[in-house]
Amino acid sequence: MNIVEILIYFVFAFIIGALVLGLLTGWDYLGAYGRVRDTLLAPKADQFESIERADLLGVLIPFREECLRREGLHRTTLFLEGEGVLSKDTLIADIKTVSLCSSLPSESAGCGVGEAFASIAQKQLPAVLTFTCERGSITVT
Repeated sequence: MNIVEILIYFVFAFIIGALVLGLLTGWDYLGAYGRVRDTLLAPKADQFESIERADLLGVLIPFREECLRREGLHRTTLFLEGEGVLSKDTLIADIKTVSLCSSLPSESAGCGVGEAFASIAQKQLPAVLTFTCERGSITVT
């Protein structure tokens, strides 16, 4: 029983010591709490980011990079503002225009080596889009 008590004292001493050290160094407790909360708790399903068509590639590149690092299914939902139609052809044309074929390749469309996109549903903009990534391949619905 003494060992359990000593372990409990050490755990509490460590926690109190960390809090005191954080207080002395001016650690931002509220900011740390916000980062931990955002990391552990997923955002609500009815809340999603609204972006312009011009910013879409800036969102897709980090999304795919994170997908390549993680295993399993990775998903995000965005509200894409703008006019026109979003399809695989228009998206690949945008990628070619800004020379990002190495980051978001589509070998079938003559843009880099490999396929970043499994399928892209044709959508009339503005639209809510769900990007699903598994094993480095993005599906847009």
